[in-house]
Amino acid sequence: MNQVCQCGGLFVDRQGFIYYSDPSNYRVVKITPFTMMLTVVAGANGTAGSNANQLNNPAGIYVDSNNTLYVADTNNNRVMMYLSGSSQGTVLFTVRSQYAPYQLTLDKSGNIYVAGGSTIYRFIRRAGFLKTIVSNTVFSGGMYGLPSIQLDTADVLIHSTLQATDNNDLTNENRWKT
Repeated sequence: MNQVCQCGGLFVDRQGFIYYSDPSNYRVVKITPFTMMLTVVAGANGTAGSNANQLNNPAGIYVDSNNTLYVADTNNNRVMMYLSGSSQGTVLFTVRSQYAPYQLTLDKSGNIYVAGGSTIYRFIRRAGFLKTIVSNTVFSGGMYGLPSIQLDTADVLIHSTLQATDNNDLTNENRWKT
């Protein structure tokens, strides 16, 4: 429990708790400030799997204002949601393996933005609808490497090689509309 093999994702909530995903140990860990106490909040120590209480190579994580944890469960090609205090997750959606989720963030409306492979998705919570915002087929050369996404204070999507328009559709460096 006190060994971190690698850190796939990092998040600090409003109360100062630190969460990190540990892909090689198939878990998400919460660190309590000041005491540095470690608590596994999702997944299992050293056991990969696809059950509701298991993860397989978790990466990006996000904790909302209700302390609900969202996990990009990369090798299971899914995004998981864990209600506060629950070790059993709920699958929010799955994607094809070549677009496995790697990073994620949420906007103020609770919509989930997920980057994986060379694709960015938006999961519209109220409608239960998954929309591809951008895919590598739009770009010459594609978007390879580990993706990174964030939303700014106005809920505009930020990506290292892309720029968002007002409705969070993305354009590439050449200003091609997606």
